[in-house]
Amino acid sequence: MIKSLMNPKPVSAKPSAMLREVISLMDKHGYKEIPVIDGNNKVLGIVSYFDILNLVRFRGDSKAVNFMHSAHTVNEKDDEASVLNLMVNCGSTGFPVINKHEKIVGFVSDYDLLDYYKNVEMIKKINIGDAGIHSVPSIAENANLGEVRNIMNFNKKDRLPVVDEKGKFSGTIVLLDILRKYYTDAPDKIGRNAFKSDIQKIMDYEIKGLIRDEEAVTVSASLKDSINKMLEMNSQGLIIVNSFNEPIGFLGRCDVLKKIHDLVSSKEMNIIIAGELPANLTSQVKSIILSSIKTQAGYYNKIKEVKLFMKRIHDSRSEGKVEMHLTIERDGKDINIKKNGFDILLTLADCLDTANQLLKQEWNKTANKI
Repeated sequence: MIKSLMNPKPVSAKPSAMLREVISLMDKHGYKEIPVIDGNNKVLGIVSYFDILNLVRFRGDSKAVNFMHSAHTVNEKDDEASVLNLMVNCGSTGFPVINKHEKIVGFVSDYDLLDYYKNVEMIKKINIGDAGIHSVPSIAENANLGEVRNIMNFNKKDRLPVVDEKGKFSGTIVLLDILRKYYTDAPDKIGRNAFKSDIQKIMDYEIKGLIRDEEAVTVSASLKDSINKMLEMNSQGLIIVNSFNEPIGFLGRCDVLKKIHDLVSSKEMNIIIAGELPANLTSQVKSIILSSIKTQAGYYNKIKEVKLFMKRIHDSRSEGKVEMHLTIERDGKDINIKKNGFDILLTLADCLDTANQLLKQEWNKTANKI
């Protein structure tokens, strides 16, 4: 369950929190999105980098409730695969985690999911070039904050490569540093009154003093090594350069998670049904098995075959009962489960629940050793 991955002490803001406070929280904890909660710990919305960047008036005294957007939430009992699927499809970098009372109990970010899935076997043979990098515009070293702000906002990228006069990669400009310059390092009067002339001075500020000396990687770099680099640096992504040290693309956490999601979703699994299972249930049972096993991408790729054998119990004390044998053949030790029950689908669900618990235990042991 996602409860085991989330941060149980979520960073959040009150509706009355000032813009400067929200940016400070993002800066301190490394989140691109911060949930806004009320006095009852219920989620009202969420604030992202781009909500702040899109503000028409650059007011440091603006309140969070005025620039937040509606939030996707996940339940603490949701599985990792469903949260991964939601993150890939909605484009968010994190979700508030709520309990059955709809109160926030944690926060799960793209960092948490990437850390969980980093040991998936399939990514070990993939390099960055196969992971779906995409092009991003480069920024000249003498560009000003206003130019960079507009380019980031248009491309919805929170970091861009900076190049020297020869077009060679010289560093990275990060949105958080720009926001900090706008709102945190700016004179107090700019935060309160946002005089147009003062804002223009900040927009004209050259980015040279904000360029980060971050290392780029090439398309031939291992995806697994690149993931570890992202996690080690707590970076939202990596700039990709060619052999001439010229920026050619960007690989973000979301790109990696999408690749993992696609790899797991596309893998075929051989499912064999035998015994006395009614023919009209065969297709449904196969679908249930596949959906259940896929909920844990970490071990799904190691499974070679799943066999289900069912027979009816005909003795007088167990009349109407069915007996199921579920065998999961995988790299390493096979898993064998036997269950009895009166309902075919409920007995199958019992088998799969036990299987997932055992598989997850093995996956967690493996992940902790690496």
